[in-house]
Amino acid sequence: MSFSPPGLICAATQEELQTFGLTGAVPLRGSTRVWRIREGYAAVTGAGTPITLLHMMPWMSSLSPNWILNIGIAGAYEASGLEVGDVVVGTSEIFADLGVELPEEEAFTPMGKLPFSDDLFRTPMTLEVPEWVQDMEKPVRVRTGPGATVNQCTGRSATGDLRRQIFDVDFESMEGAAFALAATVLGIPCMEVRAISNIAADRDMRPENVQTALNSLRAFWEAHRSKLM
Repeated sequence: MSFSPPGLICAATQEELQTFGLTGAVPLRGSTRVWRIREGYAAVTGAGTPITLLHMMPWMSSLSPNWILNIGIAGAYEASGLEVGDVVVGTSEIFADLGVELPEEEAFTPMGKLPFSDDLFRTPMTLEVPEWVQDMEKPVRVRTGPGATVNQCTGRSATGDLRRQIFDVDFESMEGAAFALAATVLGIPCMEVRAISNIAADRDMRPENVQTALNSLRAFWEAHRSKLM
């Protein structure tokens, strides 16, 4: 993946985007969501797949980025080996609650297995993992793994276990697959970097876990942002 400018760095919230560093960023004229930065542009999409796609498609058309970077926090599935404060670089993304609920023991059939599904949903969408990304322990622990995107975040262990079992994924967010879908359709490389703020099981709502994740994401970009140029 070549990181020649302009790139488009996106997060769901400004708090998440701030971990990348916005010192010297200049607001794009007429916008309260997009800034000019040395890598190209930084933008806040809002949370969830609908609002992400609503903003991403016109931005990609008007800004013409050479690559997309999606950053933020995420939940880790219990058997993934990921812990609160870890950083995970996504290898792929898939919509994990798009499909049909069933009364049988399997409980859920993904959209990609239904006969009327679009081909885009039949396999996970591949994400870019640069050569400089590898398992590391400093300044924070970094791992790679496949991601899932959901409209309803996991709040019970049974839900998390089912999603991991069906999709063989390590972490979940509410926007990752929306970025991947927009990038796939337009043929633009896409990278995803998330910090773990909770385990996607019986929900732990402690706010300090979110802050731990944001601190990890900030430390990651302080160490590696220069590699995007």
